[in-house]
Amino acid sequence: MTYESFEFSNGSISSKSEPVVSRDGDHFYTSVRVQATVLHDFDVRKYPLDSHVLHIYVEDENLDAAHMQYVADASTAIDPELRVPGWTVKLGTAQVDLRSYPTNYGLQSSGETASTYSRATFEIDLLRTDYGPLFKQFWMSALSVLLGLLAFRVRATDLDARFGLGVGSIFAASANAFVIADSLPQSADVTMAEQINFLSIGTIFLCVAISVWSLRICYRGKDDLSERLDRWAMSLIGIAYVVANVMIVALNT
Repeated sequence: MTYESFEFSNGSISSKSEPVVSRDGDHFYTSVRVQATVLHDFDVRKYPLDSHVLHIYVEDENLDAAHMQYVADASTAIDPELRVPGWTVKLGTAQVDLRSYPTNYGLQSSGETASTYSRATFEIDLLRTDYGPLFKQFWMSALSVLLGLLAFRVRATDLDARFGLGVGSIFAASANAFVIADSLPQSADVTMAEQINFLSIGTIFLCVAISVWSLRICYRGKDDLSERLDRWAMSLIGIAYVVANVMIVALNT
C-alpha cells in the first residue's frame, strides 16, 4: 500500500498513526496522521523583515513514477488556527512533478542510469506582517548610539563621564549583537540585523574617537573650538546614523 511507504524527502517522520480506510463509491480513501520534522534552509539576510516559502516534499520510498504517481488534491488546506508569531501563514497550491535521481540504486538489470519518482510538493508561505521585531531587536542599539551622542554634551575634560558613556555604549551594542546572533541559524551571509548592529558599534566608536580629538584640543587651550567640534559632531553623526539605518532597511526590503 502506498500509504505505508510514503516519506518526506526533506525531513523525517517521527510518528505515524494507523491508517483509516473508507470507501466513497468507487474510491477508497486512506487517512494517516503524521508528525514529522521538515528541514528548511532559511535565508536570514533580511532578518527581521524576512519572509519565507517552506516546502514539504512527499515521495514514495519504493515505487517509482512508472508504478505510482501522485495527483494534487484541490481541497488541500491548512489549519486556520495555525499561528506563527510575526508572520502570516498561507498555504500555496499543491503541485505534483517528477523528481529524478542520478542512480539506479544498484539495479543493473533495469538498464536505467537514473530513477524517477513522483513528488507532491506543498508550499507554506511565511509573510512578515509584524514589524515589532525590528523595534524589539534594535532598541538597545539605538539607545547605545543615543548615549554615545549625549557624551558630546559633557565637557571633554570630564573624562569619567565623557568616556564612560562611550565605552559603556559600545559594550551594550556589542552585547545586543551577540544576543541577536544567537537567535539566528548559522549563515555565511551578513544579515540586515548584523548590518544595523555593525553600524551602531561603528558610530559609537567614531564618537569616542572624536571625543579623544576634542580632549586634545582642550589640552591646547582651545576650549571654544572643542565645544564647536562637539556640537557639529553630535548633529552630523546623529543625522548620518539615521540616514544610514533608513538606507540599510530600504536596501533589504
